[in-house]
Amino acid sequence: MINEHDIADMCALYELNKGDSFTINYDKVDESIGHIPANKSDVFLFDHIDGMYSYCKDMAGNVVHFAAWTKVIKT
Repeated sequence: MINEHDIADMCALYELNKGDSFTINYDKVDESIGHIPANKSDVFLFDHIDGMYSYCKDMAGNVVHFAAWTKVIKT
């Protein structure tokens, strides 16, 4: 069940600050987000928004690009 703490942690990717970690909110995923992680528990580090897409890294240091409007859960 979702609670007020969960809601407060959900946001659009463009609302994060550099260095914030996040997971993808799979309840709000559509095909336009760009890279779709294979593992739902993957954690990413946000760096910046560049136009419509973001510059993020996964925990292995690989660069991934999600759409700026992707719904995420800040960790």
